[in-house]
Amino acid sequence: MEFSDFMGEFRQQLEVLPHHRLKEIGKELSRVREKRFQRHEGCKVEAVERGFTDEEFARFMAVVGDDQDKAIFTLMATLGLRVGELCALKGKDLEGDRLRVSGAKGGFSGYLKLPPPLLSIIPLTEPEAKLFPRHAEIRRRFDLYRSKAGLNDAYALSEPGGRNGTKRPLFRLSLHSLRHYAIQRVMKLTKDPDLARRFARHKKLDTTLRYLRRSRQEEIEMAIGALAIPQEPETLKMINTE
Repeated sequence: MEFSDFMGEFRQQLEVLPHHRLKEIGKELSRVREKRFQRHEGCKVEAVERGFTDEEFARFMAVVGDDQDKAIFTLMATLGLRVGELCALKGKDLEGDRLRVSGAKGGFSGYLKLPPPLLSIIPLTEPEAKLFPRHAEIRRRFDLYRSKAGLNDAYALSEPGGRNGTKRPLFRLSLHSLRHYAIQRVMKLTKDPDLARRFARHKKLDTTLRYLRRSRQEEIEMAIGALAIPQEPETLKMINTE
């Protein structure tokens, strides 16, 4: 039986199952998933800083040579666009200095007013024509530039997959890291989590906080330096000899 046929029949049965049976199915699916797919080899995913730093973003953009690619990555890193939202944009979505964004995942749908620097990099095209390439092509280009910029650090290995059952590296920086970077910049600038939530077009603040939970190492070091208590030379000498 093809998987699509199986899913069709399965969905039909789910529609008539009582609540307690659905809970049993959910528990069984969780058990199988935990058994088959153990934690990734390496550090915990939630402990990884997924956003670019300013220095990393500058390094990344320095190797982007194509004008269209520059526009794509600049828009994502400035407006916090999901790749699905970017790829859905058509010529008719640009009205004067306003860009209509159709929210992914049931999120915000509305207009964003663009400053002149962003407005100037959006290509002009027919109303029904797409402004940018498909997801797969944008991801392919991102991966190419990430490697060229020397930003291919991986935080873990995936589960075995493919024909050979090989494990592939899970890179810290992905295309979605541009959205992380944009949201983190808004938070750093405004110090307002709810404003960051509205910028990110999230319904719940908890969703936004997952983008902001990890402090970057350089920010931690700056905080430690700012909070350090000045010591007299004699005091420091005593501390170092204890």
